[in-house]
Amino acid sequence: MIVLPFGAKNADAAEILTKLVLPRLENKANAKLLRELREGYARSGGTSIPFKHEPMEELFEMIAKALALQHFGVRLAEGYSATASLFSNEGEAFFEQMLSAGKNQVSGDLGEGNFTFEGAQAPQYPELTVWRFRFYGGVDFGGDPNMYGPSSLAIAVTKHKKCDGTVAKMEARQRALAFAATRGVAPSTYQPLATHGYAPYQLEEMLRFAQQTRPAR
Repeated sequence: MIVLPFGAKNADAAEILTKLVLPRLENKANAKLLRELREGYARSGGTSIPFKHEPMEELFEMIAKALALQHFGVRLAEGYSATASLFSNEGEAFFEQMLSAGKNQVSGDLGEGNFTFEGAQAPQYPELTVWRFRFYGGVDFGGDPNMYGPSSLAIAVTKHKKCDGTVAKMEARQRALAFAATRGVAPSTYQPLATHGYAPYQLEEMLRFAQQTRPAR
């Protein structure tokens, strides 16, 4: 939460940096973080600062589960989980279609644009929900050399949990990534995709959501 405002685009961006971020970075408890930011900024040639994506994605997972309960009355039982990641903005239309096709749609705005969310629920499987989050008017991320352009789409899905062997997971991941890349929605993961820690069904679950919410012909 200290680093995210550096990429803020909302009207209060400058005020947030001055009144909230700077005092926190001056706190001795955050000396290590400040050093890491300075070193990363220098390595980038003054173009970006380092950001650890795992804590934010874990936060999005928890928020998705909480919103599913609050807005749809869905409490995820054993065998269900949530997963989250950041995607290229080229996938905006794809996720917009998913959100608009759900049985139930909700949205919210906290702090006048500091945090907004949109969510939808699949018609046949109430535990299957998809969420789009945006901090500070949309923060652009990068780091995946295979992706071009800004990546600020924060997407989370609550879903049924599946378990398979490591080889099967890697194969499924590569199939899902290859399929999604053709549609401009491949995730920006800030590290080699093969080391990314989430289940390979992340994209497949999202695609299944899109198929289930597609209007019947």
